[in-house]
Amino acid sequence: MYAGGQQLDVTGRADQTLADAHIIGQLLIQIIQRDETARMISAPVAGCSEFEMNLVKHFDEMFAWLDVDHAPNQLLFDFLTLFPYRSTITNDVAAGVATYENLFPPGKLFQARYAVQGIHGKLKGQLRDSALDESFLVNSIKLLGRALLDTELLGDDASFATSLPLTAVLISAMSDFLRERPSSDLSKDYFANETGLADRLINILLASIRTDATKVTQECYTTIIEASLYSSVIWNKFWEHSDTTQIHQRLLLADPSETLRRSIKLKILSICGGHLPSSCPLDKADIAARYWRTIASILPGTVQKADQSDQLFELAQHVFRVYDEHHRSEDELHSLIRAWSSLLLSYSHAEIPGRYEVDHVVLGFTKLMLCLLPSLKSFKKPLNAGGLMSSIFHEFLFPSVSHVKTALQESRGTPNSLPAVESNTRRELYDLMLALAEDSHSYELLLRLVSDVETRSVDNILPTSVDRNVEVRSQTGYVGLYNPRAICYMNSLLTQLFMNLNFRQFMLGLEVKEGDGSQRLLLETQRLFANMQDSYRRSADPRTFAECVQTLDKTPIDTTVQMDADEFYNLLFDQWEAQLSNDDDKRQFRNFYGGQMLQQVKSKECEHVSERADSFFALQCDVQGKANLQESLQAFVQGDVMEGDNKYKCESCGGKFVDAVKR
Repeated sequence: MYAGGQQLDVTGRADQTLADAHIIGQLLIQIIQRDETARMISAPVAGCSEFEMNLVKHFDEMFAWLDVDHAPNQLLFDFLTLFPYRSTITNDVAAGVATYENLFPPGKLFQARYAVQGIHGKLKGQLRDSALDESFLVNSIKLLGRALLDTELLGDDASFATSLPLTAVLISAMSDFLRERPSSDLSKDYFANETGLADRLINILLASIRTDATKVTQECYTTIIEASLYSSVIWNKFWEHSDTTQIHQRLLLADPSETLRRSIKLKILSICGGHLPSSCPLDKADIAARYWRTIASILPGTVQKADQSDQLFELAQHVFRVYDEHHRSEDELHSLIRAWSSLLLSYSHAEIPGRYEVDHVVLGFTKLMLCLLPSLKSFKKPLNAGGLMSSIFHEFLFPSVSHVKTALQESRGTPNSLPAVESNTRRELYDLMLALAEDSHSYELLLRLVSDVETRSVDNILPTSVDRNVEVRSQTGYVGLYNPRAICYMNSLLTQLFMNLNFRQFMLGLEVKEGDGSQRLLLETQRLFANMQDSYRRSADPRTFAECVQTLDKTPIDTTVQMDADEFYNLLFDQWEAQLSNDDDKRQFRNFYGGQMLQQVKSKECEHVSERADSFFALQCDVQGKANLQESLQAFVQGDVMEGDNKYKCESCGGKFVDAVKR
């Protein structure tokens, strides 16, 4: 017996049970004859240790224990697969003498799984050594195909979860075997029951999608496509299935796994426009047509799954080009550009300047239309696309900014009228504008659109030449405040106030009737907050706002002189409150940062308490020696003792001076 890497003293511990011996982990038992003594495992000789040589002698016994009721099947299987697979299995398969019944006995899931993994491992070894045995390849595919159809082995489709480990290794092995390309005379007899295999593979694919078995889904789809390259029956059965469109919608768009979506895209790209085997019964035009019709029906769903649509759009561009080579139709092209432009213009674009995140829907439909337009122009007829060009220009390149989005809209995620700021997307949109301007009339329209932008007096619009690192919002998504001289105190306060969404909403929503007069500070506050919220620039300029803030002497503050932040805070809030036009606004304004402080003197010698309420905008809290704000506030309300020469004159006690606490 061996445990923990050491041989156990069986004779000296013969009276102990396994539990009493405190053996943790696996226990290995080596069977010996009565006249033999157990020897320690020596170093490997010729790649095989003494223990492995003894194990081989008893392999058939342990293999027979697999799938025995109440046996630790998974543990035994994992143990056996730690060693090289039995070469007799793969040798018999290569020689064509292996029987299906011996490899895949009914109900023996672990034995069948061992055989599949051994066969699959042999293929990988041959590929690694560049020594593929075509007889082994063909015989293996026939055996694997028969196993996939065996309901006694795998059960019916309803029992997919029970047989999942075996089904997974069968599908994985089958997909790898089918990727190899033997001579056509060998591959023509791969499948004895093409219709049955197609149905079985489709049902396994659907079951794996339902159970989120991502790896099985990926390899099963690959198996179906690879099998189709040898059988038009399997190809047609797959595309005639009622769930084929839903399968592709899930695998290319709806599935949350980006790895799965990318894998399916690459598999489709490999056969749609790619190189096909010389013996392939499929037609390139038919492949492109089937895939394009399916993809075209899925594209409208991208507006609900924008974050997961990038793989689908990349695939759509490639498949469309291949499809267009074989099936170009003027009517269909017009129909497609109408549908895509309608989807694009009705889509709620929600890009945030500075974060450089690609909106895959805007970029995807833009690139698709760029792919389509050359084909449409080949018919030598006017596009009449001026309206489309104008709509896209105003929607995604230079939208008119007639109002600012309030903080409430931002907090609720309401879409804003923002252009596409990401560099590559804008570049593609500019190319689309040029592609749509195909005659003098549309070209003049484009010039007018650009001219209108140049004459706008809107701070949001970027200059003609832009260095993004210098002039566009940082990737934090926030706009900074420019500091010309010494107004860091003001900028830090304004930033804190701006980040209070409710306060920002309140300030932006105020009605300002005299923006050029008595309410100029409120108007400039709204302009500054609007720029900090919606500008594409890296920073906003607060100097005009600063000119409206006055000192106690009624003169504008000096931006070249540092000022106490608390003093500025009180000045600003007093002047804001003075410019509010109605009592409700003033009451709400005070509730944001104002409060009431109760000044209290409590006698220690009687029950008398004197109280006075005062309004405040700020509290003076000690920082030094305090661990947190709670300690600072506790010290603030602790109060001072009035005693000795500083006693309190208590009116309730007839004017007597008493000890008291003032806080």
